[in-house]
Amino acid sequence: MKNFAKIFFVTLLVFFSYSCNPNLDIPTPSSGSADFTTTVALGGGYLCGYQNGALSKSGQEKCIANLLAEQFKLLGGESFEQPYMPDDIGLGLNSRPWESVYVSASYLGYKTDCEGVTSLSPLKKLMSASDANPYLQAAAGTNKNYAVPFVTTTDISNVAIQNVYYNRISKNLGVANLLTEANNTAHTFSIMWLGMEDIYEYARFGGYNKTIPTTSTFATNIDNIVNTLTSTGKTKGVIASIPDIEYFPYYRYVDPHSVDLDQHLCDSLNQATGNIFNYKVGKNGFAIEYPKQSGMYRQMTTYECVLLNVPSDSLKCYKMGVFYGMPDRYVLDSMELQTIKTAIREYNVEIKKVAERYGIAFVDVSDFYQQLQSGILYNGVSFTNTFISGGFFSLDGFYPNQKGYSMLSNEFVKAINLKYGASVPTVNCKDCDGIKFP
Repeated sequence: MKNFAKIFFVTLLVFFSYSCNPNLDIPTPSSGSADFTTTVALGGGYLCGYQNGALSKSGQEKCIANLLAEQFKLLGGESFEQPYMPDDIGLGLNSRPWESVYVSASYLGYKTDCEGVTSLSPLKKLMSASDANPYLQAAAGTNKNYAVPFVTTTDISNVAIQNVYYNRISKNLGVANLLTEANNTAHTFSIMWLGMEDIYEYARFGGYNKTIPTTSTFATNIDNIVNTLTSTGKTKGVIASIPDIEYFPYYRYVDPHSVDLDQHLCDSLNQATGNIFNYKVGKNGFAIEYPKQSGMYRQMTTYECVLLNVPSDSLKCYKMGVFYGMPDRYVLDSMELQTIKTAIREYNVEIKKVAERYGIAFVDVSDFYQQLQSGILYNGVSFTNTFISGGFFSLDGFYPNQKGYSMLSNEFVKAINLKYGASVPTVNCKDCDGIKFP
């Protein structure tokens, strides 16, 4: 009986020692068939950490490329150098350039509107040319991150690129293009997110005086880029797809069908506008010219978009979109939305093709953004795509905050591990910031 008790006790001891060991389920970090020794990144604002409407030092520190490079260090990867901005005030391009060309990063503060109501709102400071000058100076030191805000795939191969963010990091401005500079940087692994700026450059201006490159042009561009960066046949890489416009607060936060009228207001507006907008009692859409430059007007539908940069005081107190049509630069109508959705669908086909052609990892972000609508649990907290309160997007409503970038980094990790049979540890960025409240 005593022997049985001893055996039982030893068995329990062994069981609990194994069940309490936290390292049993953690795979040993492995590169698989990839080589993460030296990494280079190429793409737009998402890879360099653009957030809150600006490029800032802390945003760069927590960008996807840098977060991934930190994980690669666990597998023998070298340091990932970047040309950091001077501080967290940062430098952004103003979506309303007649106010000022440049702005600071947005921050959450109290604002009093034209009706005298004070509430929390994203705020930014207008920057003069002298204010912006320190952020425009040529950056010294080594660089491995050639992701540049607002750079398109056509820009990447263009020596005459006009982009202030590229100007500060280029070592051969006007001589070499962005692709050449990236490729001349020794690398064994490439992080790429291409095509976002091609499409969303059009979208963020409401399609006003902008065009989306044809699918064939885009296909040629990305084939050239990926082929160049992986041309040795030994370098590996990863490339991401383009998420649908429906997921971004920048295009969905402002309700396009929010002109709420009682009978008196309805009659007064119809009389004042000659009944060209055909207002009815209840919810009405903002007025837009449709088709563009046709001289004909109609109300917006709930499926169309009013951009987040629309002047809110103009809507509230000056009846923009009620007494007169909403300016084109603040609106995406049904035809423009269809153009965008078609381009996203066709571009994603080409991105997947090029990933298969050159044997690199493919990050399909569609599922991630779809799940974000209902909520994704990360570090015990639920994140959604709701503006500000959702916790994922920054104050510009298009680019993620630091926590959002860390979540996206793990989508890259999953794709890399799957493609190369690697065991890159997932990102657990405890010091990544979300929305900072005053």
